[in-house]
Amino acid sequence: MDQQEFADRTEAIKTRLYRTAYLYLGSEADALEAVDETVYRALRRLKQLQTPALFETWITRILINTCQDELRRRRRFHPGGADALPDTAGPDDYEHLPLREAIRRLPEELRSVVILRFFSGYTQAETAAALVRTFDAAVGYAVREGATLLVLDEVCAAVNGGFLPEKTVTDFLENRPDMLEVVLTGRSPSAGLTAHADYITEMQKRRHPYEKGVAAREGIEF
Repeated sequence: MDQQEFADRTEAIKTRLYRTAYLYLGSEADALEAVDETVYRALRRLKQLQTPALFETWITRILINTCQDELRRRRRFHPGGADALPDTAGPDDYEHLPLREAIRRLPEELRSVVILRFFSGYTQAETAAALVRTFDAAVGYAVREGATLLVLDEVCAAVNGGFLPEKTVTDFLENRPDMLEVVLTGRSPSAGLTAHADYITEMQKRRHPYEKGVAAREGIEF
């Protein structure tokens, strides 16, 4: 792909990229800056794009990483502050989002699913492709850094929803370093995931602060 084709294809999806960034960051200015930074990063890495047909998935993954970098920066400089999702879905005639808090408190991977699939117009296949890249990046980082414990929060839900292929997870489990313990969480694990488990724990709610009107707490429930 040459630079002219890159420019044309980026321009064609710029509104979609902006919408996704806005849902992550909740600020028009930050969303525009994230899109600009994404385009810059993508152009620098253009030679790494081996399959031009996957351009949109590839640049979306870069955008998500850029937004996550900004969220981490916010938490560093404003510890305890609210995360990103806006009270409304943005300036493009979106309706008020009554589920803002619920979405904000989802584990990162499920939050990405909701934003990409249900608010940014990505198909299930496009969402899945973006999340596979996220999964590969996460487990690759854990292996490279010599981690001894990796928690894949709500990965069962991602597999059950068709957003992450079961085989992607099981292949990793079969080939992970011996010293790396992996914890998979989520409801109704598939038969394939269950077959790879050494320990299986089923939790049952008997009492919960929510029953007394206590909302989810940052650092505890999310």
